[in-house]
Formats: sequence, structure tokens, C-alpha cells
Amino acid sequence: MNAPPIRYPRLRSFLRNTLLVLLPLAAAIGLGKAFQHTHWSGFVPPQAPLLGGVATPTVGRLGGLEVHIPPHLADYPEFDGDPQWVHWTRTLPPRTPTASIRRLGLLLRYPDMANDQGLRLNTRLDLEHGTDHPWLLVQVVSGEHFPGPGALKRFVREREPVEAAWPHPPAIGREALVTLKPAAAAQPGPPPDDRHLAFDAQGHLLAYSACSNDPVLPRHCLLVWSLEDQGWPVLVSVHYRRKLQADWALIQRGVTGALLTLRVAP
Repeated sequence: MNAPPIRYPRLRSFLRNTLLVLLPLAAAIGLGKAFQHTHWSGFVPPQAPLLGGVATPTVGRLGGLEVHIPPHLADYPEFDGDPQWVHWTRTLPPRTPTASIRRLGLLLRYPDMANDQGLRLNTRLDLEHGTDHPWLLVQVVSGEHFPGPGALKRFVREREPVEAAWPHPPAIGREALVTLKPAAAAQPGPPPDDRHLAFDAQGHLLAYSACSNDPVLPRHCLLVWSLEDQGWPVLVSVHYRRKLQADWALIQRGVTGALLTLRVAP
């Protein structure tokens, strides 16, 4: 049964004018969203598919040294001068061997530090749902995002401003993790992270570690260190499942070794 025709000319005119306004507006919004998605830059440049790595080699200077990163290894590389997360643009600054890399991600499998596209097919499910996966999520910061000399101490100081309250290494002659006493909880919420400072065999600050105690979310750890002792102004952070916390020193050495292989020999 057909609907009766609209017999009120003013109502008919109102509906027609409303459609004439809303349809172009909806089309403009849709085109704007599509344009924004297509030309988004910054942390997720157009050439970097999610968890697939850039399909072409990433070249540039990381911490002032030339690097060559194989295809599908670097996730979301950013260069100095790239727009930030909240900005989008039609073009990106040119990528050249002399362009300074400020941030990139790597996905490495522990303990062999392997990475290739074939290994990454089920990685998303492993990371989101699995508590017993072998993946290390690595983030490397340098260039205009590098905090400056003494980057690791700067990082720790942001989380524990009173350096006098930092623990000291328990003994010289071996690497060690020493607990940072948690601050008093300001309000109810998940239990605070377990935080540690790592020291090398000479008693020098080596890394910062924090492991989640959240009773709901998968429990992971964060390990942060600087490669300034290698003469390389690069800050490295790694996320991994809490079950691997006892292997923090092996993880640090393995990731450092993997990063050193990216440098181009002079």
C-alpha cells in the first residue's frame, strides 16, 4: 500500500530544503574523513601498513649514524619535521639517506630476535589476547625526540624526581635489578607497577623496568635503556610479557645487538 502524498506545500518545501542541506553536508564530511585517512601522517604515515612494516627499506640517520632497515622490519618510522599525531597533510618531508629518524618501531621474536612478514601473521592476536607470546615490541627514539645527554636518567627522573631516593646497586661485580619503592597511591585503582632500576657490574645505571600488576589486563613489562654508552644517542624501550621479566638482561642485549646490525658500516 503506497503512502499518501504530502498535501501540505510548506511541509514539502521544508523537507526538500532540509535534504538539499543535509546531503551535501554528509558528502563533505565523508570526503573529509576519507581525505584525512588517506593523507594522515606523523606516527602512521601512508606507506606504513599496520603491523606489517614498511614494504620498502627505511634509510636515514638514526642518532646521527646512517642505518639501512630491511623491508617489513620498521613499523611507522617518523622523521624529524614530520607532522605530529594530531596533524594531517597532503605531503611528507622527503625521505633521504641523510634524513634524521626520530622514532620507529620494531617487532622482534624472543629469544632469536627474528622478524619477517611470515612470522607476523598471527601477531596481533598474540599481543592482544595471549599471555604467553614471544614478541618484543621495540620503540627507538632519537633525533628531535631524543631527551638529551643522560637520556635514561632523565627518563627515570620523570617518574622518580628525587634522585636521592633511588636505590643503589647491592653489589659490584654483577648485573642486578633493584626495586624502586612505589609511591603511595593517591586514589583507589589498579595496584601500582613493580618498578626497578638495573645496574651493570660496575654499579652504573643500566636500565629502568616497570611491570604491570593490573588484575584485568594482560600483564606486561617495560624495559628502557640508552645506547649512549655505545656512542649512539638513542633511547630504546621494549614491551614484553611479564613472564619474561627474569630475562631482562638477555632481552636488553638481544635488542641492542639487533639495532647495531642496522647501522651502515662507514
